[in-house]
Amino acid sequence: MTIQTTEPVRDEEPAGPSRRPGLVAWGCLVIVYIVWGSTYLAIRVGVETMPPLMMAAARNLIAGLILFPIALRSARSATHRRPMRREWLGCAVVGVLLLGANGVVGIAEQSVPSGLTALLIATVPLWLLGLDAALNRTRLGLAPSIGLALGLAGVALLSGLGHEHGSISVAGVLLVMSASAGEFGRVHPAAISARSWLALGYLVVFGSIVAFSAYGIAVRTLPTATVATYAYVNPVIAVLLGSLILNERLTPAMIGGGVLIVGAVVLVVRRRPPPH
Repeated sequence: MTIQTTEPVRDEEPAGPSRRPGLVAWGCLVIVYIVWGSTYLAIRVGVETMPPLMMAAARNLIAGLILFPIALRSARSATHRRPMRREWLGCAVVGVLLLGANGVVGIAEQSVPSGLTALLIATVPLWLLGLDAALNRTRLGLAPSIGLALGLAGVALLSGLGHEHGSISVAGVLLVMSASAGEFGRVHPAAISARSWLALGYLVVFGSIVAFSAYGIAVRTLPTATVATYAYVNPVIAVLLGSLILNERLTPAMIGGGVLIVGAVVLVVRRRPPPH
């Protein structure tokens, strides 16, 4: 994760020259809000007939093949050198993490509604905060402590949904190895619906290429705390789209748990940038 350290310099720049880049950056942040929030819906549609890990692999591979030559050319133009070994290593680590995260989300959404999945994923900054406090003995401030408590309460409330809906299974979220065993051997392209192919195309073009590029522009231009707001806007978008398009049931318990989680993330990420 990258922490911006040049915000005071941007604040001292003249208003005129910085106005246009600011509008572009805000437009990019809106793209991140909407598109990354909608990817949960696309994943849910995709895994209807497409194996989740195959979909995640195809999404990242196709997007990577498209973006790699563009990124390499841009890097050479900007630095007049080839990427160093540690930069290749960093990119490789990020790629593996993205593939793993997308695959796990796909497996989860085979049995968990897209909106609920997005709310649970939104708690990642809270878990990182707790791990940081436990492993590094970091002292938590009042706001992060309250946020952590609210987030745990929201997760506890959402966990109770498993007793209400038989289709929601904790095993569907966690058993990655058993779900992936022999997955590619069971793939039959003719059995994959047009909806799933369109969902994969949307994830490649908009979810990975457009939104990830927009995020890079936004995080280089806007304050980190501002860009970090995507962490609690994305799940709201996901819940609304899941309810409106897929008719996912929106219960009072889900609304209550969602409010607690979003409020908790607001308290935590306003001073800490969340990972994606």
